[in-house]
Amino acid sequence: ERNEITNEQYKQMYPNLKTLELAHIYFNLKVHKPEISVRPIVASIKAPARQISSFLDQLLTPIYNYVTKDITFINSIDLIRKLKDCTEKGYLTSTTLFVTFDVADLYTMIPKDGAFAALRRFCQKYSVSGKNWKPQNRYYH
Repeated sequence: ERNEITNEQYKQMYPNLKTLELAHIYFNLKVHKPEISVRPIVASIKAPARQISSFLDQLLTPIYNYVTKDITFINSIDLIRKLKDCTEKGYLTSTTLFVTFDVADLYTMIPKDGAFAALRRFCQKYSVSGKNWKPQNRYYH
């Protein structure tokens, strides 16, 4: 078996040369913080890598959602249902504490080598396990 992409996949990933733009950066003020600062925003909706990013997102999101369905809250109703389930199983008691975090200065640049290693481990653990499963009517091996 040859490991190659199909023509359809190639077309999905290839950028539209007529609308292609370089990514650009702008800043939003964070006026709700004690010291006013800025939040950098990178606009890349028409950038060259956008199509391949969208393709990979469509490919990996169903797998990720399937794997994390028990620890992810879709909306407030889902949160209430899962809290009720935890209560019924005895996980939530009168002494259970809830914690919130405010992350300051989150480093948003993830080193490529680390990202590829994490993606490889994820795929090996969840999609190359000898099991075939079909979330959202798509097969994953």
